[in-house]
Amino acid sequence: MTRPRTSTPLFCPCLLVSLCLLAFTVSIPAPAQTPLPPPAPPAPSISAPEPIPVTVTVRDKKGRIITDLTREEFRILVDRQEQAIASFHGPGETPLVVGLLLDSSGSMRSVISPELETALVDFVRLLVARNAQVFLVAFGSKIILLGDVTTDLPTLEHGIRQWRQVVRGTTALHDAIYWACEQKLAAYPIRRALVLVTDGIDNSSGKRMGDAGHLAVQTNTSISNVAVISRQRTGVRSPEFDLAMDDLYILARETSGILIDFRMSHEYAPGFLSIAKQFEGQYLLSFVPPIPQHPRKLRKIQVEVTRKDARVTARKAY
Repeated sequence: MTRPRTSTPLFCPCLLVSLCLLAFTVSIPAPAQTPLPPPAPPAPSISAPEPIPVTVTVRDKKGRIITDLTREEFRILVDRQEQAIASFHGPGETPLVVGLLLDSSGSMRSVISPELETALVDFVRLLVARNAQVFLVAFGSKIILLGDVTTDLPTLEHGIRQWRQVVRGTTALHDAIYWACEQKLAAYPIRRALVLVTDGIDNSSGKRMGDAGHLAVQTNTSISNVAVISRQRTGVRSPEFDLAMDDLYILARETSGILIDFRMSHEYAPGFLSIAKQFEGQYLLSFVPPIPQHPRKLRKIQVEVTRKDARVTARKAY
């Protein structure tokens, strides 16, 4: 007996369902993906500010330099707020670089003398003997480097003797101060100082006295020892000269210094000796400045000591 023939379906039902589901799945577009937001930029790092150095001289009521003060006897205030002293060095504990700026304008021709040259040579010898480095600059219409930073006495003496040979032209005093601070002293992270030998009257600088003084303050350059050859020595006096003297006095005061007005040649040796003694008696302190800082705004500094009847000379701002 022949069994009836059954036909085999072309597609299996399960396979058909699977294909339908696949077709349905493919026909539905995938939802659009929302892009992730970009990562937030890293917070700017705030580096700790560099300590601000302050060169200080302290005298008693008779004008004698005090050299035995301790760290605990000093206070530093910025805008009347006391700051912690970050470092303290007593007299003679830090190196010193001194720039000797010699006015070589025509008005100095009658002032430069063998006595003055000899006094300057002795002054330089005294500085080098006390471990200072010295450089020499003549300034008239142009700035002339007579001797780079050195302790070599023959080189320095030769530069001083050459001073008379380059005397001519006008006086660019402010430019000379600015150049010495920017091009020479800024490279030395130690005590810095300028000694000016000049009649004080600037008549050809591109920079103003305020520009020179501002840079001196910013670089902690002590123009605290300004030696001035006065025109009173030759009997010349004028409102222009008086104004120049006032500017030099302010410059010396704002950078922790003194103003010496030489009138007679016998004053040269004791005058330069007093400058050397002030260098020898300087303290070097530092403090970390408060945040925020304003790079173009000077902030007032006040240095005090607890010792009775002591007078402090220090930079007035940074």
